[in-house]
Amino acid sequence: MALNPEIEIDLEDIPLSLVREGIEWQFEFDIPDLDEYSPKRQDFINWGYSYRAFIDSCQEKYRIKLVTKGLEYGKKIIERHKPKCTAQPGQCPREYSLNSRIELAEAFLAELQPKIVEEKPLTAAELVWQLNELFGFKDKGLEFFDNLNYERLIAQKEASYEKKKQSFIKSININKPEDSDIELDLDLYRKSWVEKELQPIDSLLSDKYPNGDEKFKVFRYLQNEDIGILHKVVITKYRMYLQAEFHKVEQKLNPNPARPEQDEIKNPEFTVARQVLAMHYLFECCQIKNIDNSKKAKFIEFLTGKNNKNIYDAIRSPLKTKEGNFRKEDLQYIRPYFENLGLSAIVKMINNELDKPNT
Repeated sequence: MALNPEIEIDLEDIPLSLVREGIEWQFEFDIPDLDEYSPKRQDFINWGYSYRAFIDSCQEKYRIKLVTKGLEYGKKIIERHKPKCTAQPGQCPREYSLNSRIELAEAFLAELQPKIVEEKPLTAAELVWQLNELFGFKDKGLEFFDNLNYERLIAQKEASYEKKKQSFIKSININKPEDSDIELDLDLYRKSWVEKELQPIDSLLSDKYPNGDEKFKVFRYLQNEDIGILHKVVITKYRMYLQAEFHKVEQKLNPNPARPEQDEIKNPEFTVARQVLAMHYLFECCQIKNIDNSKKAKFIEFLTGKNNKNIYDAIRSPLKTKEGNFRKEDLQYIRPYFENLGLSAIVKMINNELDKPNT
């Protein structure tokens, strides 16, 4: 391990490879691609993007640990440096550089931390307000919802839609182009209305908010109370009605949906390891050097659509499997592709690798 041996830090179960790239290369002095003696604001912004991309590529269980331990290590580096620093207090460019990175990492850590939601009991007033918001009803008391049923809900919703549709028809009659298709416009309007109706219902019936936080209040009311369960049945039936309406409009707008092209079907032989291996030689041929593996992984993800973490793991040691075995068959598999393109320099590199003893 290349961390400063004079600094005590408990790295827990973080793999050494992650320690090197996530701590040593980020929270030391004199890191690559960052001029500590004449730093520019954009340099730190670029560092922040690169650092986040690397952390995001790690397994979730290591992300918060990596940032936390990196911050601890960076702060200890600064404390150790201060007694030996000859610059005036607050004027050391190396301390400024590392402190700037620490501030960015602290902000990133705050985003990674799980949000704590305080649970509160649901009052009748809150229930009425939430359901009024969901269904678009105004000034309705709790008794209205006690007697809410599916037929009444559909009638109320369709009546509301009809008013909106008539208003829409008036607006397009005033402003419509000569070649407009009113029937098509109405189909698109119906589809848009259904989508808007579905969105809050899907959100209500989900047990989590879009940011991943667990819900309380209305969701738990719908799950646990007798009257809440009845409301949930009505809401779920209305959701099924909307989905059926959406399907009808979709069929009308697109009666013959295109089937996937043949080249969109995945080939099981195009594995992550082989694709990474091919890109490894292309990077070598293009003389792409001193670039973080996380950036290379992002580029390969863009080209292949494969999982970033799997790509990153493979690119760290492209010629060997996780077990340490030489990828002879994979090299033999990718070689014809370079031969067909006339890339003789890469073919020669592959042949040289295959000709090495004990491979």
